[in-house]
Amino acid sequence: MLENWIKDYEQIPEQITANHSKALAWMIKNNFLEIKVLKITDMNGNLVHAKELEHISLLKEKIGIFMGNDVSELIAYSGNMDYDEDVDYSHLTTFRYWHGQEEQVDHYYEQFEKFWSGEQFEYVKNYNFQAVDLPTALENNMITIAPKSKSELNLERPFSLRDKQRTAVQKWTENNFNGIYEMATGTGKTRTAIGSIKELEKNNPHFISVIVVPTDPLGIQWKENLEQWGYVVTLTMGSTSWELDVEDSVLRSEANKIKHLCIVTSYDTYANISFQKIIASTKLKKFLIADEVHHAGAIGAQKGLDFNYDYRLGLTATLKRYFDDDGTKVIRNYFHDVVFSYTMDEAIRDGFLCEYNYHIRQVDLTSDEYLKYREWSIVMAKYYGQMKDNPEYLVKYQRASEQRANIVKSAINKLDELKKIVAEGNKLNFGLIYCNWDQIKNVQKILDKNKPRPIFSRQITAKKTPSRKQKYEIFQGLVKGLYDVILAINILDEGWDCPEVKNCVLMASSGNDKQYVQRRGRVLRPFDGEYPDGTKKVRAEIYDMCVIPDISVGSDESEKIMEKNLIKNELNRMQIMADSASNLECKSSLDEYRRKFGLSILKP
Repeated sequence: MLENWIKDYEQIPEQITANHSKALAWMIKNNFLEIKVLKITDMNGNLVHAKELEHISLLKEKIGIFMGNDVSELIAYSGNMDYDEDVDYSHLTTFRYWHGQEEQVDHYYEQFEKFWSGEQFEYVKNYNFQAVDLPTALENNMITIAPKSKSELNLERPFSLRDKQRTAVQKWTENNFNGIYEMATGTGKTRTAIGSIKELEKNNPHFISVIVVPTDPLGIQWKENLEQWGYVVTLTMGSTSWELDVEDSVLRSEANKIKHLCIVTSYDTYANISFQKIIASTKLKKFLIADEVHHAGAIGAQKGLDFNYDYRLGLTATLKRYFDDDGTKVIRNYFHDVVFSYTMDEAIRDGFLCEYNYHIRQVDLTSDEYLKYREWSIVMAKYYGQMKDNPEYLVKYQRASEQRANIVKSAINKLDELKKIVAEGNKLNFGLIYCNWDQIKNVQKILDKNKPRPIFSRQITAKKTPSRKQKYEIFQGLVKGLYDVILAINILDEGWDCPEVKNCVLMASSGNDKQYVQRRGRVLRPFDGEYPDGTKKVRAEIYDMCVIPDISVGSDESEKIMEKNLIKNELNRMQIMADSASNLECKSSLDEYRRKFGLSILKP
């Protein structure tokens, strides 16, 4: 056992830097740290290797206790502290003795004391655990590398990628530093992109990176992530002097005062001719990273693709643009196509995202709503067959489509369906409810009047919570259990992570596949800690309110053809959600819809 420990210890620098090993040794040498080793045996007393127990989630949890001078000065925490992705550790659960959480703190303290005392006990079913002192020979072996003082230590954390992320970077490199990463939401596109920057540095140590994002929160996140790894960042969002800022940073980069400049900007700004002139003024190579690259296909944003960047990388969960095959093609051509894909199924299988149940909740339109729906359907049918060849007809079709979609989004019966979801005992705690302005007040009333206790909620909207700080504070309130759900209107689709969220109700969404995929991703982040009630996040629950009107009554043939195609698209969108879900009944529901409308059943 001792020989194996020393052998494993000698390989530590492969996983952590040698400096971190020296820091560990320095703490042991100076009596700041005492280590005990867990010996695991089966019920017959045979030693068991930890790898044999990797599948047990309890052993992935890290527990810590901080102790003050007084018996009541205790803080316990639990969660997964393995360094991973862009994690900010906000998902760790803390318990404070003086905050009425004595029971949880006592539980962890007693558990720790049981281990530390050396008592052998069945911590995991059918396996005995016992803590033993660190072997003297191993301790001496570690102390030999301990530095004389802390000043000799360099504790910077090395940059690392998962195997899948390294594969993505390799594919991009093999494609002459061009390509698109189509990776499921939550699998680390940002970190993989930073890994791509670092890979490019091996071939060209001095270049300018331009990172384009669709929203301000994403821009701020990029800035924080890049600065974490030592990059100098110029952020144009929120700046009235962005031209001077960008020009100054480019000049400083040319003068070697900045080793690697990263400019984080919006799609509007990067398509601006003034921005392009500043970037073109330098002879340094330019690297374009387009986050949520599907935005680059919009007519206005396409002007940014007129610039000839030397290296190109697009990031997205869903590349295909809604109702815009031409825009999708432009993106593929400019970025030299998708070089790496990582699907939701793969991410769930690999444990990077949690499992989820998908609940399809059918909602019918009222008579008045259906009449208005039919009126706009007739207008849409008028232009449907010719809109591909006539831009004017396409615009008229899209306007009518938006009006009809608003009827579906605001369907009054969705409020009754929300009541049913709650009445069925679905608590919706740690949840998100996506709704629109027509619904939000009534949704809040339903939650407030819930029995036996109200479901407490807060709103996050572009009007009421414009700042990042406000949104963060609301999320922290949700995490702490100050309220149960957040009501969101078109604002939490991109760039927000909260692993604790486990319930999602989709009341008002566009028909855009991208939006559904991103909203699903909001609730699929793994959370290894405990909720205040002591429960764990086993899987997420997604409730999707869908409206599919009857097209058999009063429709002429052209309208039926159009409606059937639109229904097919809607069912395909729902199929994307169902394909990766754990509950099989959602797939059966979709098969019933397909039979009803004479559509072919998809084979598994």
